[in-house]
Amino acid sequence: YVAKSLQTSPHVEFYLEWTLQLLQVHGSQGCLSTYRGRYIRAMKSLHKVIAGKNEDLKKVCRENEYMLSFVEEECQVVRNEEAKEILAIEEEPKPVPSKRLRLE
Repeated sequence: YVAKSLQTSPHVEFYLEWTLQLLQVHGSQGCLSTYRGRYIRAMKSLHKVIAGKNEDLKKVCRENEYMLSFVEEECQVVRNEEAKEILAIEEEPKPVPSKRLRLE
């Protein structure tokens, strides 16, 4: 049941926590080793689903890493352009006010 639920559910953390608790409680009592034949298929399917979820998460993490790197580089480009604009404005010669003679 846990493997099927984990496979289709978006609540990965919940089912992983549930799996951990099942393994800790029943594994420490010796049930899993005593009834190995009864639980082996369930454990193999659970392992397969968890490995699949792990691969999916790795793929998402790699894509996010790429996107974050791209955004960071774009921000740097924008900052450089803004800095160049500021320097260009500061270096522009300022007009000298002309002194006109007032005739009265």
